[in-house]
Amino acid sequence: MEFELWLFAVKNLAQTYEMSQVIFGQLPKAEQEDLRKEYRKTVKGEKEAPKENKTLKKIEGLLFDFHNSMNVTERFLERHPLKTLEKQIKPDGENAEQEFAFRMLFELEQSTLKVTSYLAHLAKPVTKEGELRVDQYGQYSLDGTIIMPGMLVEFFYHNRWELGKAARDLLAPFELYFLGMRNEEYHISPDGLRVRLR
Repeated sequence: MEFELWLFAVKNLAQTYEMSQVIFGQLPKAEQEDLRKEYRKTVKGEKEAPKENKTLKKIEGLLFDFHNSMNVTERFLERHPLKTLEKQIKPDGENAEQEFAFRMLFELEQSTLKVTSYLAHLAKPVTKEGELRVDQYGQYSLDGTIIMPGMLVEFFYHNRWELGKAARDLLAPFELYFLGMRNEEYHISPDGLRVRLR
């Protein structure tokens, strides 16, 4: 049943089909939306959409802004790659101050590249979510996407989402494990692990 017919036949909004449309058009927007929700719920069988999480939206907005603000840093690192700088500057191994400054510059570059990659990941929408399964070749996959070393994967562990890079090691307890943002290792059984990809 169409919404317009439902207004006339079920809600008895007016004595004629045409007049029910006129009356509906004159209702306040809030009442119109309430009628549409009732129609979707009773006729279409749709469940009410969960209320928008304003706090989550705000946090996601901050992450997005953080990601955008890193563009300046990325451009700086592109213009001044340390491998090239090292050849140009030629740090003197015997000069402790020079060695310290260059080492700090290198550490900060590495940290920044890591932060940038995580922010770029979080700026994307979730494309797949479900449980990891072992395929016929012994590889872990989610709906046909094989989890490869180096991939950023979000996984549900101890009732919260974690983010880590997939890594493989034949000597690890489950072969596949995850390296967290602070280089912590998550050696948990991947089979049936709830994950999501972006």
